[in-house]
Amino acid sequence: MGFAGGPLWIVFIPFAAFLVIYTYALTRPNPIPSFRYFLTCLRVTVISLALLTLAEPTVSVLNQKFVKPTLSVLVDRSRSMAVVESGSTRIEKVSALLQDAQFQQYLDNASVTLDYVADTVQQVGVETLYVFGNATNLAEGIRNAAQRLAVRREAGSILVISDGAHNLGEDPVGLAKEMGIPVHTLSVGSPEAEADLRIVRATAAETAYIGGRLMITTEVKNRGFEGRSAELFVIDGGDTLVAKRVTLAQAGQTQLVALEIKPSNPGTIYYRVQAKPMEGESNTANNEALTFARILGSRINVLLVAGAPSHEFAFLSRSLLADSSLTVTTLVYKKGSAVYENHWSSLSSFDVIVLSDVPLDLISERMLRSLQDQVRQGDGLLVTGGSRAYQMWRVFPEDLQHVLPIKPSLYVSKETPLRAAPDGHGHPVLSGLLNPWADLAPLSGYVTVQETRGVPVLCSTLENNPPLLVVGSYGAGKVIAALSSSFWRANFVTRGTGGQTKTMRQLWQNSVRWLGQKEQSSRIYAATDRRVYRAGEPLTFIVRVFDEFARPQDNAEVTVSMESSQVSLEEIDKGEYRAMWESSGLEPGTHTFAASATINENNVGEVRGEFAVEHYSIEDGDLRADALTLQRMSEMSGGRHARLDDWQVLMQALNLQIRIQEESQSFVLRGSTWPMVVILTMLAVEWVARKRVGMI
Repeated sequence: MGFAGGPLWIVFIPFAAFLVIYTYALTRPNPIPSFRYFLTCLRVTVISLALLTLAEPTVSVLNQKFVKPTLSVLVDRSRSMAVVESGSTRIEKVSALLQDAQFQQYLDNASVTLDYVADTVQQVGVETLYVFGNATNLAEGIRNAAQRLAVRREAGSILVISDGAHNLGEDPVGLAKEMGIPVHTLSVGSPEAEADLRIVRATAAETAYIGGRLMITTEVKNRGFEGRSAELFVIDGGDTLVAKRVTLAQAGQTQLVALEIKPSNPGTIYYRVQAKPMEGESNTANNEALTFARILGSRINVLLVAGAPSHEFAFLSRSLLADSSLTVTTLVYKKGSAVYENHWSSLSSFDVIVLSDVPLDLISERMLRSLQDQVRQGDGLLVTGGSRAYQMWRVFPEDLQHVLPIKPSLYVSKETPLRAAPDGHGHPVLSGLLNPWADLAPLSGYVTVQETRGVPVLCSTLENNPPLLVVGSYGAGKVIAALSSSFWRANFVTRGTGGQTKTMRQLWQNSVRWLGQKEQSSRIYAATDRRVYRAGEPLTFIVRVFDEFARPQDNAEVTVSMESSQVSLEEIDKGEYRAMWESSGLEPGTHTFAASATINENNVGEVRGEFAVEHYSIEDGDLRADALTLQRMSEMSGGRHARLDDWQVLMQALNLQIRIQEESQSFVLRGSTWPMVVILTMLAVEWVARKRVGMI
């Protein structure tokens, strides 16, 4: 009992009562004693109740209840838990613990939730505990348990039973520290690895040609088989393409093995590299890996025409000849209209025509019309040069002038740095260039333009941004205009100053490859960040959206659909959209997806892509137990760690005892209306009584 308003008001009650009694004793006319006693009691009660209201008396009620501690149990059931040690698997040992009567007695003293974690977190019964999943994501399990405790608004702890082989998701040690909840751990399994031969990965060149050489580089590791002979195979479908026997290196050392094949079929081919299982090997699931290559039926045929032997022609021809995807034929004018070797008569056999500083008055009108027709039908055209190359484009018939994406003007002789223009970011011609612009020497001059006809400018100069590399289209063909004849100089001077010289070569190679793509150009490019994934690895979709001039297109709504599911992609850069997809549940093999884009509810298009999932999962990479990770999780979060065999020591230290929780509840006479109602009622009764006897 207490008084929130102060006990002084209670002291006034006797004085108030004495004053009321004294006052009514002097009242005239003097009522009969019983009536005076009644009036006195009413008035004393009213004043006492008013003073009590001002004192605000409080009453505290103490309640006691029995509370169980909260414990979230997280059990690892990933594939590494199937490793056999001392005659039983790790998961069997954990299952025996969960069904142990004494262990259950400890849990009966707590409010327990039970989750199972692999690459995802699930709930199954103890009696149905089995190995599942292709990876271990301990961090997701810890986060899920912490969120459950937060929803229940109860302080508790987490118990993780695992071999510690974490290989997916964020760092569980850092997360355990961040959560602020004690994470106790029981570790199972041996850190000693059994004998194993595994293929870490296999890689091949992205493109190759039928009948050509394709080298597949394979990374091999072993434990317990050093010095022994192993046999590796490359398999396409059911056909073994090559077999090679190698002597295995020291344990734990990465060994590179080159396997050479000759592709015989065009298309995207997934090759399986397989190692024959060794006698005594504990895990054969990691004895194979997938790699892919795009096998092309033929190279892009290029006709390179030069107005005269020159440094620019020599540099351009060397750059294109260095690209194995191109077949280059040259035609060089030596004097007047004479050429060293004439190839004008067979333009239809070429995919791309390159004019390097060629004055159009050297080319007959018949060949110019043939060139125009070839581009209209789908061939690519690259025009590069200075004033000699562009001066005649202004006087030829108007239909021929429109082959170029620009209207050329005068030649300016001055040193000009080359830079990527805003339209160039994300364009295939500039993709993959190695930080090109900062180290490049300037060009010696360029051709100015009157207009670019609204097409993308890929490269320009720093001063006033005049265009230097412009792309466009004519009919079904694509056209690039390079407005200088000194690109060779930029490469030569850059080499002399120790800069990056691959940039200009890559620029020409990318340009010709893009021009030589005969298929209908799509405004959407879609792929995954890798073509081959291990089972359980998350995959990332990458979609790029372009406008009709191959410029990156922003503010698009992009979605990817796969296996009855759909995901929306987020724009991370202008025209580039990404989203991550959890691959858990995907079966090994090839999978396809469809990407579509809309802008302001207008359909841009849809493309399809594919990727492959290996039989070899993340979990198969290393099946050793990692008790150190579990121990660090406990130390960082304020929990305890023990081996599975010492579970009793850990459970006793947890002190899972039912405790008595006392709760005090206080009631305060404050803000209530009933005292005022009583006071007013009693004053009304007193007034009526006094009036009836004539005291008012």
